[in-house]
Amino acid sequence: MLNRRMSWREHGASPTVVAPGPASITTDIFGKELPMPTQPTIARIWRGRTRPDVAESYEAYIKAEGMPPLEKTALGVQLFREDREHESWFTTISYWPDLKSMTAFTKGEPTKVHHLARDAEFLIELPEFIQIHRILVDRQGLR
Repeated sequence: MLNRRMSWREHGASPTVVAPGPASITTDIFGKELPMPTQPTIARIWRGRTRPDVAESYEAYIKAEGMPPLEKTALGVQLFREDREHESWFTTISYWPDLKSMTAFTKGEPTKVHHLARDAEFLIELPEFIQIHRILVDRQGLR
């Protein structure tokens, strides 16, 4: 297995920041850099909702605490907010080259929700799952 690709977690290095653009970097067992695929094939979607009176605070919190880990490892990431009369919805979509890389990021089951430390304080209810979608058509150039 001399040609096996190692993830950045396996060899202790950090990937390059991507959102979307240049590929993350991985290395072989000899330390030679190997580019990862730059085209996402999977989208990982998380949704949560807050009361309108804490939406601004939660937006700042999720940008500071929730987005950086995704920005460091995913091929791309988007954060959306929809304000309704009685609640504000937040949606995070991260883009991945394959299920294996997403599973490495989540340390196991990719559909398991990894709540932020203060999610219970802000969210109306804690989301119980993540949606994973295969990207079939991309007219924006991500795929």
